[in-house]
Amino acid sequence: MELSGETIKNAISRELNRIFPDIAVYKEEQSTPYDFPNFFILQLSANTTEDRKDHYFQTYLYNIRYRHVADVETEPRIEQSLDKVGLQLITNFTTITLDNRPYKIRQANYEKVDKVVHFTFQVRVQVEKEKQEKVKMMRLEENQYIKGNV
Repeated sequence: MELSGETIKNAISRELNRIFPDIAVYKEEQSTPYDFPNFFILQLSANTTEDRKDHYFQTYLYNIRYRHVADVETEPRIEQSLDKVGLQLITNFTTITLDNRPYKIRQANYEKVDKVVHFTFQVRVQVEKEKQEKVKMMRLEENQYIKGNV
């Protein structure tokens, strides 16, 4: 399987659907109105670090936004509802599965900003480098024509 930000978003979406089967999950902006409550998955950054000669690590930073209702001003006990979801994410969203292999969620935390839960975390994936075809040295033979031995 080719690894990409979209592949990881799909794995995140599957895990959110497993933990919260009744909450809509969005991976990109919609032109139609959103269903509430909902999750919105954003990839914030990605970086690469060397591991070994033939492998490297890709680390992705993600933010999952949870919105409980469209009109947060009229919702009673909104803070408790947001905390409940944030704690469920911290407790239950601990791995995602890519290519039938679990990957641990790292540095997970949540905060509430403007009545929205922001759950941020990292996913670190070890990737095998593409193998470069080695050029073998060819045996050099003396060219008799160059030396003048015709």
